[in-house]
Amino acid sequence: MIRLASTFILLLLVVPSAWAADTLHVFHTNDSLGRLQRNFTADEHEGVGGMDRIVGLLTDLQQQHAVSLVVDGGDVLGSAALSNFDGGRLMVELLTAAGVAAIVVGNHEFDYGLDTLRQRAEDAGFPFLGANVQVPGTSPLRPYVIVERGGRRLGLIGVIDPTLAGVINKQRNPGLVLGDPAAALEQWLPALADSTDWIIGMAHMNLDDTMRLATDHPAITLWIAGFGTSGLLPHDVQLVSGTHVISTPGEGRYVGDIEVCWPDSGIPQGADISARLLPVSDDLPVDENVLQRIAGQRQRYERSRQEALAEVVEPIDDAMLFMADIIRTRADAEASIVNRGTFREHRLAGQLSFVDVDRLIRYEDNIVIVDLTGAELKSMAQRSTGRQSYGQKLVFSGFDVAAQRIDGRVLHAEETYRVATTQYLAGGGDGYIAKSLQHDLGDGDPMTLSRVLVDHLRAQGAVGPTTGIAPGTGATWK
Repeated sequence: MIRLASTFILLLLVVPSAWAADTLHVFHTNDSLGRLQRNFTADEHEGVGGMDRIVGLLTDLQQQHAVSLVVDGGDVLGSAALSNFDGGRLMVELLTAAGVAAIVVGNHEFDYGLDTLRQRAEDAGFPFLGANVQVPGTSPLRPYVIVERGGRRLGLIGVIDPTLAGVINKQRNPGLVLGDPAAALEQWLPALADSTDWIIGMAHMNLDDTMRLATDHPAITLWIAGFGTSGLLPHDVQLVSGTHVISTPGEGRYVGDIEVCWPDSGIPQGADISARLLPVSDDLPVDENVLQRIAGQRQRYERSRQEALAEVVEPIDDAMLFMADIIRTRADAEASIVNRGTFREHRLAGQLSFVDVDRLIRYEDNIVIVDLTGAELKSMAQRSTGRQSYGQKLVFSGFDVAAQRIDGRVLHAEETYRVATTQYLAGGGDGYIAKSLQHDLGDGDPMTLSRVLVDHLRAQGAVGPTTGIAPGTGATWK
């Protein structure tokens, strides 16, 4: 456990209601990324996650501990292919069956758009929380929820990192605004404090930002965090004020178990908090009903996606580069740009079907044409090199950065070039393009990533890394 300095210590004392129990268990997950089953797609780790085991484990834990609460730190609906198949519907049903009380939204909850999120929220037996999220019309989110456990009124309030607006598809989520988390807490906490005995914060934010938020809002002494977690990060960080910030490494590897023991005085802020990680291991019992539902979903998915598209005559090891080349060729552009986060690592070999398309394309998007100057292209390449996030790094086709050539010609800073890219990048996603004039491909029918790939595979029949690709600079840079 790591102790970090905080700038001040302030305890908000709340007079408790009649306490019926002296111990509460909070079971939590985060960043499951839509992984319904273990090791489904090629990029998934062996023996990781699986809702058949997670639901079974959570059910057993709640039976063992009568006073308990189940929550999730976000990024649970997507982006695994099997969950994408029904827009997260089955995942929501399984979370409801597992007894989840609330979820704070992450960026992946917006993968399918606001209309789908509204439907998922309506179907769920729990609320989606987002105190700093604003949407036009009817919101599928609530700022907080109050639940009762063991005679205590517990307030759960959730916030999301506002910088994640840059990775959320604006076309699918028109009018979405992620506001300041601190301002949202200041707006909602007074009323929540008056109505509850104890407040738990839920933040889909990186660890550093969550700790800063926790330091500035000491009335909340337990934070459950998601986003940016990994096996390298501490899962329980305690500030000098006594506040805990707790998460799991994500991907369904563990279920977190937080034990909250109340002192004899009954003052919530004096509770003793301890945390542990419970591995979702192969030897855990499987919930057979959940297993059958996941198997049924996979059968439906595979039946709908089994059509053969092409035969690979030479293995395609870098499928992202292959996609960039296909996009440039189809758009008849001088260059094309994609970001790695749009795709999964997936080696193309043997007979290809729609299943391979789904495994490769993480986020469906439209392809558009933008006009970029040579100076803008050079700047994008330089910024891509400096990005720490692998998903925000770019892949270029038709643009040789080292030789400063594009489409076989010398790159000129002031010259404007026809560049094909995704609507996400063209709209400012990942912060590469400030503004652009977009031109859709096709006659009113959006040209999507999957459509371009499927059309190329069908047209060629037998493919290798360069089959059917228009000549460019002779080199593709990434």
